[in-house]
Amino acid sequence: MVGTFVLDIAIDTPFTVYAVLIGPDGVMVNASDLKTSLMPLVVNYPGLAMPFSYPFLSAKIPTKWPKGQYEAVVAFFDPSKPITERQDAFLNVSTKFTIQ
Repeated sequence: MVGTFVLDIAIDTPFTVYAVLIGPDGVMVNASDLKTSLMPLVVNYPGLAMPFSYPFLSAKIPTKWPKGQYEAVVAFFDPSKPITERQDAFLNVSTKFTIQ
C-alpha cells in the first residue's frame, strides 16, 4: 500500500506532523513503520512552501491485521500547544480504506 500526502497551500508557521493508521479496533500505528509507539514525522518544522508532496505510507499491510475499515491520517499541530486529541491539529487530512 502506498499513500502520498499532497499539499497545495503554504504553511507559514512552525508545525509538528504525525502520520498514522487507525484500525477498525481504534488502535493507532505510525504510517511510516506500522509501530504502535507514535512518533512525529517532523517536530517544530519552520514552515512549508507549496506545492508539496510526501509519501507518508509505503508498506505491506500484514496479513494478520484485522479485516475492516482503516483510516490513514496526516495531522499538523502547533508545536507550542499541547496535543491532547486529533482535533488539536490545525490541518488534518485523512482517507479511509477497507481490508476485506
